[in-house]
Formats: sequence, C-alpha cells, structure tokens
Amino acid sequence: MDLIFADNVESPRSVEKMIGLCEQYPGRAKALLCSGEITDWLASIHEADLAESTKHLTRSYAEHNLNEFISICKSSLSPQSPRLDIRQIFEKLAKQSTLTFLLLGRTGVGKSSTVNSFLGKDVCPVGDFEVTTQTFQVFETKINGVDCRICDTPGFADGTNKESQYLEIIRREVGRVDCVWFVTNLAESRIRSDEIETIRLITSFFGKNIWEKSLIVLTHADWVNSQNYQHTLQERSRLLRERIYKETSTESALSIPTIAISNKKETTPDGDLWLGELFTHTLTRISNSGTFPLLAVTSDRLKIQNSPLPLNRQHNIPINQGQKRQIKQTLENKSDFADSIKPILKTVDGALDTIEPMVSFFTPPQLKPLIPMIKSGIKAIISLFN
Repeated sequence: MDLIFADNVESPRSVEKMIGLCEQYPGRAKALLCSGEITDWLASIHEADLAESTKHLTRSYAEHNLNEFISICKSSLSPQSPRLDIRQIFEKLAKQSTLTFLLLGRTGVGKSSTVNSFLGKDVCPVGDFEVTTQTFQVFETKINGVDCRICDTPGFADGTNKESQYLEIIRREVGRVDCVWFVTNLAESRIRSDEIETIRLITSFFGKNIWEKSLIVLTHADWVNSQNYQHTLQERSRLLRERIYKETSTESALSIPTIAISNKKETTPDGDLWLGELFTHTLTRISNSGTFPLLAVTSDRLKIQNSPLPLNRQHNIPINQGQKRQIKQTLENKSDFADSIKPILKTVDGALDTIEPMVSFFTPPQLKPLIPMIKSGIKAIISLFN
C-alpha cells in the first residue's frame, strides 16, 4: 500500500520516513489521517500496535490530532526508551493498583476527617457531635483508577473488650498494609492507656517493622495556643515515639515522622500549610507497592508552589520547593521505583501533553482498564521532577 503525500514524492517505507513527510506536508497528512489511510498503511507494514493505538485520531480533520499522532509515532521509535522496556515498566506499575491505609486511634479523634482532607473527597463518614466509628470498618473508593481501602479501627482498650475480635477482622480484611497513620489529639498532655494498648497490640500482631511504614498524625492543632505550639508538638512527639520505642526496641522508632494538622484550618498555629507536609511524609513512609498508587490518587491535586500561599485544600495539595526536593529524593531512593522513573521521563521528555498518547500506545491490551491510573501516576512524576 502506498501513501501519496505530494506529486513526485515517493511513498514512505518506514515509520521514520512517514513522520518526516507528515511534518513536511501537514495538510495532506491530516487528510490521510482522517481518511484512515495512514493507519491502514501502518498495518500493511506490520505496525499493527501503532495502527491500533492511533485509530481514534482518524475521527476529525484537526491539527491537534496530527500532532498527537506524530508524538505517538516518535515515542514508539525513541532509542532512549525501547518499547519492550516501557511496556514492562507499565506492566510492573499496573500490578500496584491498590492502596491500603490502616488508621489507628480511638473514636472521635479525627481520623475520618483527616482521610477525607487527604483524599479530597468524602470517603469516611464524619460526625460533629458523636463518634462515627464504633466497629472496625473498611471504606472503599476508586480514584484515578486506583482501588483505595481505608481501614478504620475504633481504638483498642475502649471498654468493649473486643480487641481479639478487632485483630481477627484486621487479619481477615486488611491483608497488605501500605501505610499506617497513628492518629491522636495534639492538645492532650499525656498518652492514654488505650493508646498504649494499641501500640502494644499492633506491634505484637504485625511485628515491629510495621512502624517502618507509619507516621504519627496529631489532630486539632488549632486547639493549641500559638505561643505554646512548638513546645507542645515537640513534647507530644517525643512521648509517643518513646512509647513505640519501648515496645519495639528499635532506634528507628525515635525518628517516626509526626505531623500536626487541623481539619478546621489550612494552616497550623505556626502558619505552615499542613496538607503538603502530610503528603510528603506519607509518601516517604509508604510501602514500595503503595508508592505509585499514591501518586496516581493525588496527581490531579498536587500543586508545586514557589510561595506559601493558602489554597483550597479540598482540591489542592500545595507542595513547596523543600517538600518537592524531599519527595524526589524519596522516589530516587526507592530502588524498584527509581528504575521506572528514568525511562518514563526520557520517553515523555517532560511534556504533559504526550502522556496520553504514550500511555495509550505502550499499555498492553490486557491492562487497558488501568490506563487512568498509569496516566495519573506518570503525570505526578513529571510534575515532581520538572
């Protein structure tokens, strides 16, 4: 089959030559694309995958369709990112399509509100005048193609004597845990007996390594006077870390991140935006298998900031330059994940508008339902590494 771009111009015999002619004769190229002749030609030279992934561009005579078509073709030929390598990376990332949080803390401390703020949608029920978590509950939602599970505990030693029942439910329902939030009230001056029992039981049940993917979330920061805020934060953090250390006897327990938040305000009493800090530390502590899903889930809401301007946290997660550097270092230090980043960045070449055609082309047919997740995760990577 021949492709006629102009009189006395030989029909291309390769994808590379065809790309050059499309750029040289854009008007004729758009007509050939719209008629379906280009995709038929691709199939005739045994480029069936490329023909299939560009078939949707034959619907209209439009400039952006031609540009997208050329971008897909160039991505398929890039020597820096062979098709097989990128497809294997996508297959690996697609295996990580779920995200599971385990929330620890007594009822009414603010776990549900914090999760809803973090995910940008109402996943867990919230009650202003009564506690909303009376039993172990698993809340499920899908965000950008990722299956999210939030496992909310009612707190141990809460007077119900159901600790063994809760642990059995966790064993049956939770399975793999990607990240643990130990949620407690910043304004309290001591560690409660139920919190001590929670630390002991969770350590015994999951093993001391569970604290390697945990962080301490201190709610109700707005209840603390600004003059006492830093002292209160330091002391509360120290007491909780020391209690975890007492149960685990691991030095790493003394460096578990603590993040103060307020679900009523965008900032803590020292004026810092807390949502970006919560995201940064969560990404730092989350399991390797939960890293890409977390990026995909939050992709649409990550906003890199040059100045600490307050934002609507229901929609945006503000990331300052210091947090951005920390996130990049975290991702580069996750060996399995780091191996995927460089080929993706080389293939996309930093351009957000090439993500969709690249993902559509390189994703194997059996993984097509996961394209929204892959696309969102890659968008987050580009935003953080540009």
